[in-house]
Amino acid sequence: EFGSEKLAAAVLRHRDKTSQAIIEAVLAEVNQWCHGIQADDKVLMVMKVNSDGTVTRSDSNLPKPELT
Repeated sequence: EFGSEKLAAAVLRHRDKTSQAIIEAVLAEVNQWCHGIQADDKVLMVMKVNSDGTVTRSDSNLPKPELT
């Protein structure tokens, strides 16, 4: 199992990238770790909250979240 610790570390390594680039990089690490053998579905969604409070998402077709 790739596990939550490896997932968190992978996200941290790529945190300066765009949401979509984070997804691509993390999934590439997962694929490398499992040698391309997929035993289960892989789903990953990234939503970044930037230092100025703006939000970027991995899919621009998703509805914009309401921030309060």
